[in-house]
Amino acid sequence: MLCTTIYEGLSQKLAMKIGTENRLEWIMGRHWEKLAVEINIHPGVLKKQLLNFCHKMINRLEKPHPVLFKGHERNEFIQEIIFIIKERSEQTIERLG
Repeated sequence: MLCTTIYEGLSQKLAMKIGTENRLEWIMGRHWEKLAVEINIHPGVLKKQLLNFCHKMINRLEKPHPVLFKGHERNEFIQEIIFIIKERSEQTIERLG
């Protein structure tokens, strides 16, 4: 998963829209439902898969694979990325309700 939020000067807009929105902090459940319709998948299926992905992401971030961060366990840059990805996953879960 790519996280470019920590880089100053980069646009905070997503490269592609979710439904009709490309600003991550504004994406709500209705945007995911619109995306589901656009890609011809039942909104309930998309919601279930997205929730599953977010929960897995949070669980993986709480105990990262040791090889992935070997020698960088206390690196502030990596910790910030982990925090942002976890926060976004939690927000997505909350917004999907």
